[in-house]
Amino acid sequence: MNFIRYAALALYSIVGLAAAAQNNIAEEVAWVVGDQPIWKSEIEEQYNNMQYEKVSLNGDPYCLIPEQMAIEKLYLHQADIDTVTVPDASVMAEVDARLNFYITQLGSREKMEQYFRKSMPEMREQMVDMVRNSYRVRSVQQSLTKDIKATPSEVRRYYDSLSQDSIPFVPLQVEVQILTLNPVIPRQEIEDVKALETVPFAELGAAYNKVKPELEKAGEYVGGAPFVNDFYKGEPISNGFRKETAHVPLMVGSVFGEFGSFAPTPYDRRSITTEEGIAYVKNEAGDEDVTELIASFQKAYPERNPVDIMTADFFFRAPEIDYIRERSKCNDKTWSYLFNLDMNFDGSRTPWHCADIPYFFHNTAFTPYTQEEGVTERVEKLIFDSVMAFAKNGNPENPEMPNWPACTPEEEATLVIDKESVVKVNFDHELVPMLAKVMGPIIARNMAKRMKDVQH
Repeated sequence: MNFIRYAALALYSIVGLAAAAQNNIAEEVAWVVGDQPIWKSEIEEQYNNMQYEKVSLNGDPYCLIPEQMAIEKLYLHQADIDTVTVPDASVMAEVDARLNFYITQLGSREKMEQYFRKSMPEMREQMVDMVRNSYRVRSVQQSLTKDIKATPSEVRRYYDSLSQDSIPFVPLQVEVQILTLNPVIPRQEIEDVKALETVPFAELGAAYNKVKPELEKAGEYVGGAPFVNDFYKGEPISNGFRKETAHVPLMVGSVFGEFGSFAPTPYDRRSITTEEGIAYVKNEAGDEDVTELIASFQKAYPERNPVDIMTADFFFRAPEIDYIRERSKCNDKTWSYLFNLDMNFDGSRTPWHCADIPYFFHNTAFTPYTQEEGVTERVEKLIFDSVMAFAKNGNPENPEMPNWPACTPEEEATLVIDKESVVKVNFDHELVPMLAKVMGPIIARNMAKRMKDVQH
């Protein structure tokens, strides 16, 4: 019965901010239960429904209705704690029954919509939540009283036997005062935050990368991943994979350009020559010798112009290589892919982040930038058939791609998806570290130029 005692205490802390609705206010918070508001429109709507259903109210409806709603919120809070759920079938059956009742009473669906000033889908959506909450409240009420053996007459006899002086007096009305403490933020902290807003984005990123390892060692949260707890021990590469899931097949992949392809380029990829592409990369690199980088790129991507080095991803790809290597130590069911198909958009773009998703979900027909006659449907079929085979058998090999072996710790067999897709082994393992070393500072420098006006 602790819940009832807490509920009673909570009711005393409910604050009535507006006892009666004001007709000239479109919306306002009428009551507050804890941190949950009860809106004026909710009270009006409940009152309207009760009037239609001829429910009698003994008292001011603008006091009684929000009080009932407040009690319901307390029950729903307990339902959340107890994880009380209701089958969707039961909820929808009740909603349909109520809608049919309204239609029968009012004569037609149109008249019902006119009376309630809502379309039937809107009414259905609202009633689903209302009915579900009603079931959950009922379940909590039943659980609170299921072990009570005393009858009302026994309770009555017990209190009749008490001395009148021993019965506590509970007033019908109580006055509640809310004390609010607004913490004072030291002025220096405010100034420190304002100063951070003037720091270039690239410098903030560099500072973050500098302190992140030490914070991680100290057990501090550094973002970009779930909080470490009993279930999640941290990044699998550093902390290992869970034994419960180590046997599960996995398909891991990324896209050639990822975030690097979002920014506009000052050159035309359709017309730039190989020599011009090399010259552009060397110019961007400044004093950095990129001869080895260019040679490694041409070895990994012989079909690409060297200028695509400027948008080639290493931010995702580098940890992906490490992840696949460690994961493939757990089982022989880890597959790798890299989406390398350029986009027929804005004068041709290297594929950017999520460019592979329309192919995986077989909905390229709804994404205009994917359309290329004789290519799109063929690549889509290859990818989608592989996904379906993987979902069904735990192995993506299928008639469209019969020879796609799983990875091993020594060999990452990557399906490079393009107009002509092929499987390559460790094809960019030499290239990716070079990209990170050479292009990392160049990208940071260019980002700083572009983001000087970006608010962060």
